[in-house]
Amino acid sequence: MEERELAARIKSGNPAGLYFFYGSEDFTKNRRAAELRRAAAGDDPSFAAFNAVDLFFGEGELDLGAIRDAVSAPPLMSPFKAVTVSFSALDSLKEKDRTALLELLKSFAGAVPDTALVVKATSDGFDPGTKKKPSAFLREAAKFMDCVEFPYETDSRLGRWMERHFAEYGLTVDPGVSARILAVAGRSMYRLEGEVSKIGAYAASRGASAVTLADVDACIAKTEEEDAFALANAVLAGDTAEALRILGLKKSRREEPAYVLAQVTKVIADLATASLFAADGRDRYDYARTMKMNEYRAGLYYRAASQASPERLASLTEAAAQAERAMKTGTAGYLPIERLICSQTAAPAAGGGAR
Repeated sequence: MEERELAARIKSGNPAGLYFFYGSEDFTKNRRAAELRRAAAGDDPSFAAFNAVDLFFGEGELDLGAIRDAVSAPPLMSPFKAVTVSFSALDSLKEKDRTALLELLKSFAGAVPDTALVVKATSDGFDPGTKKKPSAFLREAAKFMDCVEFPYETDSRLGRWMERHFAEYGLTVDPGVSARILAVAGRSMYRLEGEVSKIGAYAASRGASAVTLADVDACIAKTEEEDAFALANAVLAGDTAEALRILGLKKSRREEPAYVLAQVTKVIADLATASLFAADGRDRYDYARTMKMNEYRAGLYYRAASQASPERLASLTEAAAQAERAMKTGTAGYLPIERLICSQTAAPAAGGGAR
């Protein structure tokens, strides 16, 4: 089932059914689960306490009896009730427990026409496999449940979503702002919601009419891994100015040069590995599982690696290793990193980075 079909079902007035929610975007997943809960159980707290049951299971946890009791109880003064079963780590269940869970869920198919049952798996706790080769759990669930995937939204839709949120502060958005936020914060809407609120409040407090790139750089929380990817990608793209700008931010935060270089070298090595995976015909999902990397970040690495030749990545990997050797043999401060940036961004373009 597509998300748009689920939205239509929710509005139809007949939300009953068995649903399995999975995918990378927990924000929309939880929002749709809440909408389905309201459609089935209503907003009246007097009855919602009886007609809306939420069960939460952590790593390795499962209580089949609690699920059975929640689904079997009739709704009170309402034609429908809602049961939401959330797993923080569905894949952590033992195989026999996953099998038993599927058998219980299958027993409800067609037997509870007054219930909207949502089984919800977090993005980090469930590997759905690929479109061509779904996981065993997803393949079995799809035989009797409406399985709804919640992938990350496209950059264009996220851009419009952020603009609407900034408009609540009376702000427009300068060119490049949305792209900068996505490049640094990623596409998780939970994180974006927090970052947009912080940036919007900051820009409004200084009396601005528009959010600028300077507002983003002043407010947004960068992680070392994200900084390292952005710097390595700028080098790969031949963008000297952007690479030096990012390095300047790291200098201003007085980050240890050796650690900065180690992070950048790791990103470059991971990009080279992504290139090898792609050359071997393996997809980004395989790469994500092997590298223990979330799917969105794996997609970024795959896209960046696909725009550079294997020779270019091999050259960059060797240059990064040389910079590390120079730093270990006594070359002071950020000089080896600056030399790496300038020598590699001035190299003949054999490909670019993900822009």
